[in-house]
Amino acid sequence: MFQETLPETLIVSGCRLAMGRCGAGRPLIYLHGCDGVSLDDPFIAPLAAHFEVTALSLPGFGDSDLPAGVRDVAEVARIVARAMTALGVHDAVLVGSSLGGWVAAETCLLDGAPVGRLVLAAPMGARFTKRPDEVEITDVFTIPTNDTPGWFIADPQAADAAFSGMRFADMADDAAVRFCRNREALTLFGWAPLLHDTTLARRLAEIRVPTLVIGGGKDRILAPGYARAFAERIPHAEYVEIAAAGHYLAFDAPRVFAERIAAFADAAATADAA
Repeated sequence: MFQETLPETLIVSGCRLAMGRCGAGRPLIYLHGCDGVSLDDPFIAPLAAHFEVTALSLPGFGDSDLPAGVRDVAEVARIVARAMTALGVHDAVLVGSSLGGWVAAETCLLDGAPVGRLVLAAPMGARFTKRPDEVEITDVFTIPTNDTPGWFIADPQAADAAFSGMRFADMADDAAVRFCRNREALTLFGWAPLLHDTTLARRLAEIRVPTLVIGGGKDRILAPGYARAFAERIPHAEYVEIAAAGHYLAFDAPRVFAERIAAFADAAATADAA
C-alpha cells in the first residue's frame, strides 16, 4: 500500500500519475481503495497470471499529483478515463476496490471510456437507504489509526502484512508522506457527504458493460447487503460474495479474488463471441 512507490509515471492532461505494470494478456486497470496500492500487494501477482495489470495511483494518492480543481470523484474518474486512453487500452477490464470501486463506476458512466468489463470489489460511493439514521458506510475518519487494519481486513495475518510498518516512529520518511497524502486525498474526496455521491444510486442503472460486484462476508466498513444492493442497481450485474473476506477482500483472499475476475472476464468474452 503506502509503503511502496509505483515505478512508472504517466502524464495525463498535465497530471503526473504513478503507476506500475506487470503480467501479460488482456489489459486490466486496477484502482485502489483508501490506502493506495503497491505492486507487492498480494493480489497483484495472481491477477498478473491472467492479465496485463496496470495499477494506477489515483490523483492525490501515493506519488501522484493532485491538480488544482480536482475536488471530487467525478473529476478523478475523468482523469482515469484519460489515463486509459493514453495507455492505449481497448476493451479493458476495469477493477475498482472500495474507493476505487466508486471511481470505477463513475468512469464507466463517462461517454467513450474504453471499459469492456467492470469489476467492483466492496465499492463505496452510493447511498441506497432513505432513512437518515441508517449507516451504510462506516465513518472511516473516526477509526483510530492503530485500529485501521482490523477494520479493513478480516484475516489478522493479512492485515498485519498489508499494514506492516505503520508505526510512524519506525516509518521511512517517504512512506510517511505517502500515508499522509492518501488520508488527505481520501478526506478531500469523501468527507461530505460521507464517501458517497447522492446521485450515484440512480445513475448506476446507466452502466451498460458486463459487471461483477464482489462483496466481503466480514466487511466492517459497508453495511450487510450494501454490495449486493450495488449489483442490483446495475443492469444484469453478477454478484458474488467471499464469505471469509473483509472490506479489502483482495488482501484476505488474493487468489480467489483473481480467479473470480478471470472467470468473469472469460465468461463475458465467450458470450460476446457467441
